[in-house]
Amino acid sequence: MDIINTSYATKSGMPPGSLIYVGDEAPQFTPYLKIIEYSSTEFNESVIKDLNTTPVFSNRNNIIWISVIGIHNTDVIKKIGQDFDLHPLMTEDILNTQHFPKIEEFEDCFFAILKPLFANHITGMVQNHHVAMVLKNNIVISFHEYEKDIFEPVRDRLKKSRGAIRKEGSGYLFYCLLDTVIDGFFGAVEFVEEKIEQVEENLSDGVEAGIGHEINQITRNLIFLRKHINPLKDPIKGLQNKELGTMNEENEAYLRDLHDHILNALNLLGTYREHMTAVHNRYMASLTIKANEVMKTLTVFAAVFIPLTFFSSIYGMNFKYMPELEWKWGYPTFMLACLLLVLGMFIYFRRRRFW
Repeated sequence: MDIINTSYATKSGMPPGSLIYVGDEAPQFTPYLKIIEYSSTEFNESVIKDLNTTPVFSNRNNIIWISVIGIHNTDVIKKIGQDFDLHPLMTEDILNTQHFPKIEEFEDCFFAILKPLFANHITGMVQNHHVAMVLKNNIVISFHEYEKDIFEPVRDRLKKSRGAIRKEGSGYLFYCLLDTVIDGFFGAVEFVEEKIEQVEENLSDGVEAGIGHEINQITRNLIFLRKHINPLKDPIKGLQNKELGTMNEENEAYLRDLHDHILNALNLLGTYREHMTAVHNRYMASLTIKANEVMKTLTVFAAVFIPLTFFSSIYGMNFKYMPELEWKWGYPTFMLACLLLVLGMFIYFRRRRFW
């Protein structure tokens, strides 16, 4: 019996290949299929809502791209896996939305787990979707956690036959989907860069309210980005030495370009991490300076009131014979002496630049 669950801990002790949905709250929509079948001269697009039937293709020699929209129903993933003879470990990973990105080669196909990244301007955090892809002969299958279609630009290029995408094989389509996800990384990286610039501008303007929270957000975003980009570096490089579907040797340049993009994104993250270290140090230094100014002010006032407290304590003693107590001008003289003492100490501290 298939298991539907949102808890990763539920998988503990289960046999490999167990179908368990792992993720946050399951999306509230019924999974369906988007199918594109094309060649250099043909293009057909369809949507299948009834997933109890196996898709029928007009020409198996065409390139076929099947998008499974919604992976929270384990029965659907199980059927797709059976229809296309996918390894049980692949279907298990497809259902695990917490799995790290990876690209690996099976006996008859390539399998990828990807994490498209996007910026949430409301929360100020970078978030991700879960996408899995399978390349098997002339068929590409993509599995999407949500209905948001990040591959719409690729569909548009196929529909309008722009560029070489309709003339190339399934390996080139697989590359285009990878390229779309990786290009999206730079949008998330630029979002973090803008946040860093905003923090620096606020620091320069002397605005310190909320900066500590923003620095923590940026640091978490940088860690999050690296965690979801770095795992693809070596697998993308390894694809250059593989026969990727029907992609010919000339298209290996595209894979090298993908690897360069990954390295560029990681280099930017490294630069921003160092930049944030400097910003954090600057912020902490400003807090230290501000604390020192407060301590200086408190020290000056404490120093002023120490002699006043001393004199007050003397005249607060209950001795019977204290000459000044019987003197007519004793009280005004005492108050004037205190005032002159306070003014003298303030002038002294100002000249010495203590305050």
